[in-house]
Amino acid sequence: EKSKINLSKIKKLKLPGIIIKKPEDVMSEINMIIFCTPMSEYKKIILNSKNVSSFLSRRYKNKSKNTDLFIGFYENLSHNLEIIKKSNHLISEENLILDNLNLIKNYLSKSDRFKELEIRISSAIIDLNDVSNELQILSEELISSNTNIQELNQRFDLINGLMKKHNVNTILELFEIQDNIKSSIDKYENFENEKNIITNKINISFNNLEKAANKLSKSRSAVILNFEKQIKETLKTLGMPHAVFKVCLEKTNNFNIKGSDNIIFKFSSNPGVNEQEISKVASGGEISRLVLALKHIISSKVGIKTLIFDEIDTGVSGKIASYMGDLMRSISRNTQLISITHLPQIASKSEKHIKVYKEIINSSTRTRIKILNKEERIVEIARLLSGKDISEAAITNAIELLNQ
Repeated sequence: EKSKINLSKIKKLKLPGIIIKKPEDVMSEINMIIFCTPMSEYKKIILNSKNVSSFLSRRYKNKSKNTDLFIGFYENLSHNLEIIKKSNHLISEENLILDNLNLIKNYLSKSDRFKELEIRISSAIIDLNDVSNELQILSEELISSNTNIQELNQRFDLINGLMKKHNVNTILELFEIQDNIKSSIDKYENFENEKNIITNKINISFNNLEKAANKLSKSRSAVILNFEKQIKETLKTLGMPHAVFKVCLEKTNNFNIKGSDNIIFKFSSNPGVNEQEISKVASGGEISRLVLALKHIISSKVGIKTLIFDEIDTGVSGKIASYMGDLMRSISRNTQLISITHLPQIASKSEKHIKVYKEIINSSTRTRIKILNKEERIVEIARLLSGKDISEAAITNAIELLNQ
């Protein structure tokens, strides 16, 4: 139960590269592994058995042939033991062979005429004693071998069963499985230790993450007042003298690449109105000016090389559009700025005026881009002012805008 509680806390963090298992799953795996562990004894027996180690180390592609070899070896051993048993029985004391030979030797020793025969009988007695001793030694060795063969035959059957169970064809593959099982058992026997190691790593990572997030929050808090002041000053130049801009940091328990703060921008454009989230109170034109102000401040702080505005002037016109054009011109002194616009007040503030238009050639539409010269620029700004029919007043206004 303690493991369940600890693991539930750990799993919530979901750190990459760390897999946390439920205690019941771990115990199930341990029981399955322990069920397989008798193989650890087989390896020792097989490798220490001189008679069959080379045989068992070969691939088991023809298991029936190997089984026949074991059976033949066992039957031959039994046959030899039977021969020794019968031979020893004939030489044994109960059959009186040696006793009778000794009697014959005594009879022959009573006359010199049988001296040679006596010597031959004595030699035969010695040879029979040697044969009896050797048969006894062979019997003991074969009985020992018989016991070993029976044990090995039992191991052979067990190993064949394990090879079938694990779907392998060689002893070496079975050894690899045994090593993997041993490694798994060692790991799960040290489950608590492994769990503590992982928990410590998680705690260290969590503490480092928390420290980094807190450091980032402090850095933000330190610059918020100045950032708010700069935004308000910029908004004044864009025709919002009474604008209020606030940055609110809300601490959360969630972490991401931006820390643990939930950052909310609040805004009010009119005096006496409480500031609220920008999306709830700002109009289209106000949002355009806020975005331009934010881009202006950020680009000056982080060294952005190029800014591209796609109709950032949406929702504004006239004097306010002219204010936005002035600010864009100011930004362009240090940062390359490209603005896509339909407002003559903004187009007239640029250093270069590029016209984008479409042509239909042989029923195919082509997009064209053209850098306008001074005269072409006057005509284009006049067209933006008056529409399709360009009046003299529009030309005059265009020249005035370009001279501002």
